[in-house]
Amino acid sequence: MTQEQITTQFAAKVARGIFNPVARHLKGPEAEDRLQEGLALTYESYRHYILDHGRVLEDGILVHSCRQRAVDLTRHFVKTDYQPRRDVLHPLNFKNGQVQVLRLDGLVNEDGEFVEETTAAFTIGLGEATSTDPTDKLLSAIDLQAWLEELPDADQELLALRLAGSTLKEVATHLRISITAAFERLRTLGRELAYRSGLPVPSSRPLPA
Repeated sequence: MTQEQITTQFAAKVARGIFNPVARHLKGPEAEDRLQEGLALTYESYRHYILDHGRVLEDGILVHSCRQRAVDLTRHFVKTDYQPRRDVLHPLNFKNGQVQVLRLDGLVNEDGEFVEETTAAFTIGLGEATSTDPTDKLLSAIDLQAWLEELPDADQELLALRLAGSTLKEVATHLRISITAAFERLRTLGRELAYRSGLPVPSSRPLPA
């Protein structure tokens, strides 16, 4: 079989739509590009098996091959020294969760839909959130972790229960102490943390149940 015959046969398969189901596995703006990559790589395999092994691959194998190559963002028909993981805009980095897109011309609502600035109230705070130096927050988190690790196991368990939403009664029952003891220990720990953080100690008042 000649090169021209191979190309003609493969083109006929594409025209018949045998590769159309592959599109269901592709999403996003790169879907069409990925489908074309899959087709090109599959054609290369189809041609290779005929010319080098004298074997014509069945349509089912070709479709499966196309899908595997199309969804694999690391596969490209054109071989270069290009390293996609070093490209911040490459879809592979988006898929792996290593890149987040922050749009300055609108926001994504709770349903995950993008709302343009011209059609909704635009939150100016986005600019502040993306430009604030995170150093203070990181240092504060590290200091908090260090403080928690210094506490006895009983205190750590008490704070974990309270943070999880347990009431004072539930905390006291779980730790087998009185409600008054649980309240006093929580207030003491709160004052210690406020002092450590350089915050004013709040006036004495009952903790919410």
